Amino acid sequence: LYLRSLKKLSDAEIIQWQPEKTNYNYFTEISKPEIKHEFGLLTHQFDYIWYGDFPIDVQKFESINQSFNHFNTKI
Repeated sequence: LYLRSLKKLSDAEIIQWQPEKTNYNYFTEISKPEIKHEFGLLTHQFDYIWYGDFPIDVQKFESINQSFNHFNTKI
């Protein structure tokens, strides 16, 4: 989900994707406030689950999936 959003942001030339960049680097590249704020929230969720190695259940996944899908429509 997160990588798909990064790809869409890159395709829309909102960010410049580079493998060595951090999620925070991408966040700071976004200039549109409405996209930046939502991306920040999604990044926080992603980092918490991925790097915290927290399992999620189907209900939580569906909620996060909806959030990413909604975000992707704004790009």
